[in-house]
Amino acid sequence: MEKEGLKKKDIGREKFLERVNEFVEDSRKTIVSQLRKIGASLDWSREAFTLDQERMWRQDSFQKMYDDGLIYRGSRIVNWDPKGQTVISDDEIIYEETKLNFIHLNMGLSK
Repeated sequence: MEKEGLKKKDIGREKFLERVNEFVEDSRKTIVSQLRKIGASLDWSREAFTLDQERMWRQDSFQKMYDDGLIYRGSRIVNWDPKGQTVISDDEIIYEETKLNFIHLNMGLSK
């Protein structure tokens, strides 16, 4: 999508999920082949993908819990990827200390 100059919000949820499924199918064969080559002993009959229809009920469960007030959406500090326009986990962050000048801007909002 990046090569085409498209972002998730440009094509909508359904088209994005179609593209994800195409990507999954293209990569699945490679991944399975690699796992078999290293001798992974897996139950291949139970192969699954997180977003396949059999597992999408979990998303509905979260929606129901949210509607019932059991979980909530709150403001939290997150790791935002400006290029991918998505949140990334702490495990994906490579922390790097740098020395920078601190810039203080007075916007005239102080009393």
